[in-house]
Formats: sequence, structure tokens, C-alpha cells
Amino acid sequence: MDRDRTLLLERIGEQATLRDLGARHGMSAEGVRKAIRRATHEHIRDIVVDLWEAQAAGQVLVLAIPAGLDEDQGRAIDYLRWTLAELERLWGVRADVRYLPAPDGTIAFALTDPQMPGGKP
Repeated sequence: MDRDRTLLLERIGEQATLRDLGARHGMSAEGVRKAIRRATHEHIRDIVVDLWEAQAAGQVLVLAIPAGLDEDQGRAIDYLRWTLAELERLWGVRADVRYLPAPDGTIAFALTDPQMPGGKP
């Protein structure tokens, strides 16, 4: 995993400040901000491609959150919220989300882009 992606994951997962991340990684806060911006654009672009490829194949993109501690599931849901906000901000994708709970406690969220052909689940 490259440094930019590591910084992004730490920023999302820990909600660490740019200064804290910079001190931890030997970078300025501005350097951290730029790295996180690059990683965000790359990560969301990859999700958009996966989403569109899945729909083109008549499938949906699913984020599965395994059964576990409430805190872990809460962080995963925070990641989903962040992803949805970034999809719209960067790509104009207002993804439809379907909630699919499983008997074992796993939570799955199916994402589709209603603007793309085949976007209705």
C-alpha cells in the first residue's frame, strides 16, 4: 500500500488531523493534505469503474460489512457515507444504496448508479 493511501485510510479511520498525520509520517500538514487528495481521487475513481463495470455486466457493487463489534461496523458505515459523498462530489454519481442484512450479522450495501443504463437494482 502506498503512502498516500495509508494517509487516506488513517484520516478516515482515525479521523486524525493533518498535523497529527504529518508528525507521524514526517510530512507537513500541506503535504498530507495533497497526498490525501490524490489518494481520494484515485480511490473513488476505482470505485466508479468497479460500479460501472458491475452494472454493465448486470450486477451490483456490494460493500459487505462482516458481523463484529459495533465500533467496527460503525467505522465501516462511516466509510460508506464518506464514499457516497465523494462519489457525488467528484463524479456526480448519486448512487442508490440497498441495505441487505444477513442472518449471521453481516451487513451488505448494494450500490448502483441510476443514471447508467441498467442502474436500477
